[in-house]
Amino acid sequence: MSKPSEPSPRGRPNAQRANQIRQLIIEVAAEVMLEQGFNGTTLDAIASAAGVTKRTIYDRFGSKEALLREVLLSSARPARGSFVMPASTACRRQRLIAITTGLHERWMDPQMQRWMRLAASEFVQEPNKAPVLQAALNDFHAFIEEILRMEFGELEPPIDSTTVRVFTSMIAAPSQAHALLGLDVGSPEQQSIYIERAVDILLAGVGKR
Repeated sequence: MSKPSEPSPRGRPNAQRANQIRQLIIEVAAEVMLEQGFNGTTLDAIASAAGVTKRTIYDRFGSKEALLREVLLSSARPARGSFVMPASTACRRQRLIAITTGLHERWMDPQMQRWMRLAASEFVQEPNKAPVLQAALNDFHAFIEEILRMEFGELEPPIDSTTVRVFTSMIAAPSQAHALLGLDVGSPEQQSIYIERAVDILLAGVGKR
């Protein structure tokens, strides 16, 4: 991973440059935290690995806990461009299956599986970290809610937060079981069937409103 040099002290970096630095810090922090654990990670170590100053990290995130929140959200949420979306003429069910498949594949990624195990072994045992984890989870639910409201925008009332949380829990269950319990999630075909069933349950529930 290339490390951009610090911006010149004579001026602030432009928006693109600032975003690149921010994303680099998040990516490096994820690597360091997974290797050393959250408690064993210092901002000095992250700054050194990223080739930036600790002040740069504080300016962009404010604290190690806030940086952790961004790392968790970035790890769990795939980039929009990573979704393999059907043609615009595809039906809603096909679009939702494509989106859900993208989420499932992201959560089955080895790095995300490591984050789940780290959360179970380190974070959950320390209640003081609960607000950070809850904030990251709330951010992720907001991401899923935005996607669903784009699909069901014409509904009155709109998709509610409870529906979002139930659907998210349902589609995250296989990856969580694999990461935390070592359970077999089945063949790719079986995983696809599970995703289709989850989407069908969502559509059936929304259709009854």
